[in-house]
Amino acid sequence: MKRPVGLSSRITCLLCLIAFVFADSSILSNAASSAPVAIDQDMAMTGTKSTRRAVKAPKQLIARTKASSSTAPAGEAQSTRRAASASDNYRNEIAALRARLDRQEQLLAAQQQQIEKLVATVAEMSGPSNRSLLLADASGVGGHDHPVLSLAPYNLGPAPKLDEQAAISHPQIFPAAVNSQDPLASAGSITPKASDLFPLAASTSGQPLMPTNVATLAPTAPASQTLAPPNSPANQNLVQAAGQAQTQPYVSRLETLSRQVEGISQNVAGFRFSGDLRLRGDGVFRSSDKIAGPEQNVRGQYRARLNLDKGIDKQLNVHFQLGSGRFDNPLTDDTDMGGGVVRGPIFLTEAWANYHPSSSLSFQGGKMPEIFQDGSRFLWDEDVRFDGFQQTVGTAPGDNPLGITRIDVMAAQYILTNPNMQVLPTLKQCTVPTQTITSLPATITTPASIPAACAYLQAGYQPGENVRAADMFDQGIFVKGRIKSGWSQYLYTNMALFRNPNQIALMSTSEGLPALVNPVVGSVIQGPLTGTGSATTLPGGGIYTADHYQVAHLAYRITKEGWILGKEEFPVFLDLHASRNVGTSFQRNAWMATFNAGQIKKRGDVRFLYFYAVKEANSMISQFTDDRLGTNVGVNVRTHSIRLDVGLASFLQWQNLFYIQNEISPNDPARHFYVPIQRGAGTQYRAETDMFVNF
Repeated sequence: MKRPVGLSSRITCLLCLIAFVFADSSILSNAASSAPVAIDQDMAMTGTKSTRRAVKAPKQLIARTKASSSTAPAGEAQSTRRAASASDNYRNEIAALRARLDRQEQLLAAQQQQIEKLVATVAEMSGPSNRSLLLADASGVGGHDHPVLSLAPYNLGPAPKLDEQAAISHPQIFPAAVNSQDPLASAGSITPKASDLFPLAASTSGQPLMPTNVATLAPTAPASQTLAPPNSPANQNLVQAAGQAQTQPYVSRLETLSRQVEGISQNVAGFRFSGDLRLRGDGVFRSSDKIAGPEQNVRGQYRARLNLDKGIDKQLNVHFQLGSGRFDNPLTDDTDMGGGVVRGPIFLTEAWANYHPSSSLSFQGGKMPEIFQDGSRFLWDEDVRFDGFQQTVGTAPGDNPLGITRIDVMAAQYILTNPNMQVLPTLKQCTVPTQTITSLPATITTPASIPAACAYLQAGYQPGENVRAADMFDQGIFVKGRIKSGWSQYLYTNMALFRNPNQIALMSTSEGLPALVNPVVGSVIQGPLTGTGSATTLPGGGIYTADHYQVAHLAYRITKEGWILGKEEFPVFLDLHASRNVGTSFQRNAWMATFNAGQIKKRGDVRFLYFYAVKEANSMISQFTDDRLGTNVGVNVRTHSIRLDVGLASFLQWQNLFYIQNEISPNDPARHFYVPIQRGAGTQYRAETDMFVNF
């Protein structure tokens, strides 16, 4: 008798199908009950919001689950209910952990605020005080001798470390910080509150001390891990361990900062010290032609500066600076190497007091940088310091559609000369008497020397006239704001008005020096002061061709922060300047454009800067403007400049600068227009390489 063909195969297939149905039902049931747990556990570890309600299972999966559940045994239904109950317990436990972590986050936030206050205090007391309204970002993207331009917060401590960082600073409310080659420079990386900023406060952003969401720091565990009840010892230990792990570094840092603050406060009589040293190789070259002779000067130079700062109280602080330099050149703090083994002089280059009764009001007086000194090498030389007074009124507008973060109104009054001369001598007193010899032998007598005050006649004064002091009044407004994340900008405009400016030209003559300079310094300087370049009515004369110097100036800078090149931050900015002397009708304009990329903060950092500048002969007073953008003359020049800096350490930079200079205008006797170097002179080249150390 034959067995039916395929019967055993059909029975086997039927048994497999039944087993598959039961297995499928069990898997779907377990997956449906455990999915919320996995989602909640993942949410607890990542800190994200639950999207459980928005997620629906596919219709086919629901249908199959219902079909298999209807045929499942009662034991499996009970298993499903137990899984659902366990899921609810897990959610409750996770919620409890989340609440504990929230409380822990609040505790850490409070400690974070205390740490930030201590960090700010340490920065104020250990770093040099920021006296520059336009200060290059501490790491420098700011001026020509400062890595990064940015307004820095004013503080009671010493001036920011002079590491010549960036680049063009922002106008300074307080005297410009003295950095490597100009007051443009770098500051700390702590972002001050708006209420802590003074008239022109620029904040430099730093890295947060702790993550924004502490929940992200919770240890992760497999999704299938069974959580203990919220009040169980295991959970208590977990929360305490997580809290201690997060708070311990900050508690330790808090204690360290407290000790640092205490140590700094016990400095020498409460004074803070900072300074810099620069060693420079400098070469100037020009070929001779029919317009001008040759120029070749290769020399070594050094510059040393020491800052002393003391906060008298919360509203008053004082600052002093001692530095190298020359008696006859106020445009530089450099001292040439040479002269045998004679010692170099030390000068009091800065001395001022600042009174700031509130964050929106400050008064300053003494010898200090110009209030709008920004280290850009445009209007003012980096080393020029004025005697006088400054006032600043400012406010932080808060949230506004224009993104403005700070508005400051600033004014300054500077005393340039003190003639101490009520009435000039008569023409007879200022004329050397002639001697007539009628017979020999004759006795020749030495005539009496004419009064030094007769030199004022060369500046356009008349015999018997009263001579008043030369002064400068500078006033303007500064506006700073943010465009969007990572982008910032500032704009400022000012008007510099000079009274009796011809006395400045007279200082650069051999006759004017004894009358205007020697009585003030209390010694005899033989040669005239350097810095000529502005047009005069006679070659080397004491009267400017421009009737008045009333210089209107506009500056704008846009900065891209946080651009990452490789693993390093590489800030970039574009800086624009334009000015016009409205006190004359010709040769009166000046402008400059600067591009900066990079900043120097540590070893391996690189910074590149390029600028092009045009300064006509009547545009500004040459004796106060930069002496490197215009070498041997301060104006009547077109200049290209390239700069490359390399960080060798956080305190050491290698700086390289190259200038290409050509003159703009020739002499024009018909207009009584004479300049020291005329158009047509050979192109002048200047190369500098520096090793710059700050402390």
